[in-house]
Amino acid sequence: MLVTVFESSTLKAKEYYLYRTIGDKQHIKELKEDIKNAKKQKHDKEIKDKLSRVAVGKYIYNLHGNASLYNYIKRHARKNKMSISDFIASYGYIYKSARKDAAIINKDDIWNLRKQGLTYVEIAKKLGSNPTTISEMCNKYFGGDPLIPRPIEDYITVQELMNIYRVDHKTIMKIVRENGFENHTTIRFRYLKKSEIEPALKEYVSTNKHHKFMVQRYAN
Repeated sequence: MLVTVFESSTLKAKEYYLYRTIGDKQHIKELKEDIKNAKKQKHDKEIKDKLSRVAVGKYIYNLHGNASLYNYIKRHARKNKMSISDFIASYGYIYKSARKDAAIINKDDIWNLRKQGLTYVEIAKKLGSNPTTISEMCNKYFGGDPLIPRPIEDYITVQELMNIYRVDHKTIMKIVRENGFENHTTIRFRYLKKSEIEPALKEYVSTNKHHKFMVQRYAN
């Protein structure tokens, strides 16, 4: 701390001690105060650096997902007799907790916005929340992404069709487009209606000469 107080100058520290501090209670008191302030500045910088590494713009999202940082912030907030939100705000950031957000966000708004094609990130920005909260609420209230068609047992993913019928993604989607079949794209998968796509694929694999040739070629 002395290095910080005297701006890394050993000469300045030596002169201050020899000519102003020895035997002078007021200067000793001032020096102690300077050291105390230097410690606080260093401490504040460490906290600010930790927060800046996880910040998204001016927001800090879901510290619960980062246990070590959450406990660190919680400990220092308690030491300063402040809430976590207020403590983070003192460093210029706004804390967005999924637990807090979930209570004020209307699930119907999420459903409607997702049905309009907005991503979780876009929905979060529109509702003043964060993507983690939106995802958690979708799982809680809708059983997953609202764009997943229901009942789910009536639908199948493109990857599943590729595995079953040994047809590539491009061919499957060409059949979908040409026939105007249902096509549901979610965060993770693309879902197609079984009653539409499976009969069409069965016909394709039984009549397409190139497909038959490739199956026979790699079967040997």
